[in-house]
Amino acid sequence: MENSLFKSLDYVFHPKSIAMIGASASFGKWGQMIFSNIVAGSFPGKVYPVNPRETAIFGIPAYKRVQEIPEPVDLAIITTPADTVLSVLEDCGQRGVRAAVVVTSGTTGAPKGVELTTAGLRAIGAGWAAAIGHEADDRWLVCVPLHHVAGLAIL
Repeated sequence: MENSLFKSLDYVFHPKSIAMIGASASFGKWGQMIFSNIVAGSFPGKVYPVNPRETAIFGIPAYKRVQEIPEPVDLAIITTPADTVLSVLEDCGQRGVRAAVVVTSGTTGAPKGVELTTAGLRAIGAGWAAAIGHEADDRWLVCVPLHHVAGLAIL
């Protein structure tokens, strides 16, 4: 029997479509580095750059919001400022996006950052567990950095 958690991670490791939220053509930004690697790496699926200030990025038509994407989205890669992540995740959930990877900074240290991190974990847990088919007998391993490592953590 296939575990629902492993099946749900298929959307992260083998997506058929990616919404790159925060995609950018500005050299040195996370949205530029990740998006250009997806494009240059010849990702076989559909890639949708999302940026409210752009009409196209690297010649690919851009969308203002994830809700404007006309086809299903398996994975959202989010590189927006920390204070926008919760609303972006809500948009993704409403749009039916199956998985999300968040690359951001500024969520630790100051009380506001700690509050945002805690709220983010609650929001992700409450909204996404049901969406990916999490069941009572599933087990999760979440590796969170003990020190700031460019905002990266692995689920």
